[in-house]
Amino acid sequence: YPLPFPCNGNFFLYFLFFSIVSLINLYSQVHTEVFYSDGSVLECNNKREVLDKHLKVTGGKVYTRFPPEPNGYLHIGHAKAMFVDFGLAKRGGGCYLRYDDTNPEAEKKEYINHIEEIVNWMGWEPFKITYTSDYFQELYDLAVELIRRGHAYVDHQNAKDIEEYRKMKTNSPWRDRLIEESLRLFDE
Repeated sequence: YPLPFPCNGNFFLYFLFFSIVSLINLYSQVHTEVFYSDGSVLECNNKREVLDKHLKVTGGKVYTRFPPEPNGYLHIGHAKAMFVDFGLAKRGGGCYLRYDDTNPEAEKKEYINHIEEIVNWMGWEPFKITYTSDYFQELYDLAVELIRRGHAYVDHQNAKDIEEYRKMKTNSPWRDRLIEESLRLFDE
């Protein structure tokens, strides 16, 4: 196969990437059961009512998503993710190609084109192409609703403090702040 992007002198890595991808495509029969060496099988813990509701909504079809960030070229880990995401959906359903375009400084149309070329080159067809940025207002509205219901709050801890509080299994000092205050801070 011709390479749909520049090698930049790393031909061996790209050759390895596409050799592995070719092998994966060769064995594209996806198995959803997980069998362990001790003979046990991974089982679903959903209750019958939950499964019935799910089947009613989905018609039994599986929908997945492949969410690359359009800020660079794909690598071998993406090939594995595509195999799982598109492979599961191939059993009746679809796979969304959802660009996680939340970092505009690093994103380029060049990378979006590259991602779509590779997805097509590997033989996958997205059910639908979407962009996270298309849903920013909806995500914002949902965050506001979570705060209104008391299920979220504005937290001023840094990553280190959050980690320490988690280790101590202690709530954030901001967790019990007034909902109105969190709404005001979130909106600023």
